[in-house]
Amino acid sequence: MHWTTHIIIGANLGKALGNPALAGSVSFFSHAILDAIPHHDPNHNIGNLIDSILGGLILCYIKVRNENEKSPVSSSALSGAFFSALPDFELVVKVFADPREEAFFFPTHNGEIRHGRINLFHSLILESAIVAASLIAARFLGKRRQPISA
Repeated sequence: MHWTTHIIIGANLGKALGNPALAGSVSFFSHAILDAIPHHDPNHNIGNLIDSILGGLILCYIKVRNENEKSPVSSSALSGAFFSALPDFELVVKVFADPREEAFFFPTHNGEIRHGRINLFHSLILESAIVAASLIAARFLGKRRQPISA
């Protein structure tokens, strides 16, 4: 799965859960679930660079929003985004070297958990659908958690 997708889904999980510690834990494990879904991995550094820049900008936006709002929900979104993205930091090594798959720690990166491969177009459609579902779920669950005013 693309790094940007992990960040957005992690943030939405955080918003839905409303608890930074729970959001971080669930989002970290969501990384493996998302990576197990068939998807397209960039074959070259340009694709990784574009995904990294976009994901980094979104992560910065979530961080700035958290600083401005200082609410449990925004803290949970930041925790979810960060911990969902955390396993992919080990993939930065691929930009500077060509490590063997076994050198990675995370099970979806070292081959212990495999995923099917689909083309970029289908991967973007699938990832967009998953992101949209996570946005809807976060909005719905977030509203249910808020007290109803008279």
